[in-house]
Amino acid sequence: MWAELGLVLGAYLYGSLPFVWLTAWRKGINLREYGSGGVSSSALYQTAGAGALITGGFGDFTKGVLPVAVGYYVLNFDLEVVCLAGILALIGQCWPVFLRFHGGRGGSVSMGMGITLVPKEALIALIPYFAGLIWHGPITRRGKTQRQSKETPSRIVPLGMLVSFALLPIITWLWGQSQVISLTFAAVFLLLVIRRLTADLSRDLKARPTSEAVTTILVNRFLYDRSYRDRYR
Repeated sequence: MWAELGLVLGAYLYGSLPFVWLTAWRKGINLREYGSGGVSSSALYQTAGAGALITGGFGDFTKGVLPVAVGYYVLNFDLEVVCLAGILALIGQCWPVFLRFHGGRGGSVSMGMGITLVPKEALIALIPYFAGLIWHGPITRRGKTQRQSKETPSRIVPLGMLVSFALLPIITWLWGQSQVISLTFAAVFLLLVIRRLTADLSRDLKARPTSEAVTTILVNRFLYDRSYRDRYR
């Protein structure tokens, strides 16, 4: 019991490690001072470039891999415990104790968790996300350069991620995975949505928008992970 509890709590603490923030900080960049002030891989890419993204993004990816891999393949814990550890790692990424509970969006952690637990199903589910990355790549239909593409945050990438993680619990269920797996990834999807809807929401509400404007903000946050759709392509 103590070993299982240690895995779960350790997963949260490891998930709370601010790899993205630290990568930017080492380059003299405070992510809190840029854009929405979020600590995300996309913010790291926009401010510090692809090299920093690889470093910080890989660190976040391991948050979803290591707790699950250690619990499942090394310690042979029950699947319920392993899945709980993965969920706690995701919570740590989104609400990290080391950054006053204001962290990233959780996409990298969720991908690491999915690929470790159900690699085939995860890779299929992630097709919309990868398609969005390609669409928002170095050369677009409008002929934008890589520099321009990097400086213009995307709507299609967060939308693709939303679709991917909505599909993952459905695909695992259709392919006969255990109910624990399907419910786990349903919880992952719910947590990702909660994070999108609530991150820095108080800042948007300070302007005291009308109820119609609040609805628009929440819809944009849900679909595009942004409060204002027209600022992104």
